[in-house]
Amino acid sequence: MKKIYILLISTFICTIGLCQDEELPLFSCEDGTKRAIIDAQNGKFEIYNFGLLLSSESDFDKFYAKYLFEKYGIEDTYKGCMVYKYLECYSDKMLQLIYEKFGTDIFYRAKTEARAKYKISLKEKNDTGFVFTNVDKTPGFVGGSDSLRAYLTSKLQVPDTIKGKVMISFIVETSGILTNVRIRRGINKDFDKEIIQIFSQMPAWSVGEIMGQAVRTKLNLHLSLHL
Repeated sequence: MKKIYILLISTFICTIGLCQDEELPLFSCEDGTKRAIIDAQNGKFEIYNFGLLLSSESDFDKFYAKYLFEKYGIEDTYKGCMVYKYLECYSDKMLQLIYEKFGTDIFYRAKTEARAKYKISLKEKNDTGFVFTNVDKTPGFVGGSDSLRAYLTSKLQVPDTIKGKVMISFIVETSGILTNVRIRRGINKDFDKEIIQIFSQMPAWSVGEIMGQAVRTKLNLHLSLHL
């Protein structure tokens, strides 16, 4: 009997490295502080973040960053894992100046405002049929991966001569129905056609969500077939 292994692929970026605390060549902490004061006086407000990125930027994160810059002129920039004293001191001083100008709750207020506007844009995107790849709640087969494996095992007629990996992509509609089923990497024409038919006729999945709203979500799924 063939065993089916399932891997549901979520799109994300993982940046891994060792953070070091170094001086930016030719520039000191004092230089960074002075530069921040000058930039703030000229209406430029930029703060830096350092460290490891363990997940991708969500659709809302991008929307919020754009809103923060357009509404308040504040730019939040990721500077990678390397921590330079010049940039760290610049960012610390700039943050202090931002609080003095906009209030210490500026980021909370801005995010609350952006979230309200984002929900409106989210509905507009849904109305136009936009397909998301990064969601708060990932769609899934009802019952989880074990239930999906059991379902596929009962439906797929897998000859002993067939083994290997199949990569499938599809869209989970807001109704949970799967559409646009595509084989990204297949085994053979007949078997790939059978997989497309099974997924296209599959029972409704739980739907993807962003901020509690159901959204169309594109997923990639790997099937590994082994004896």
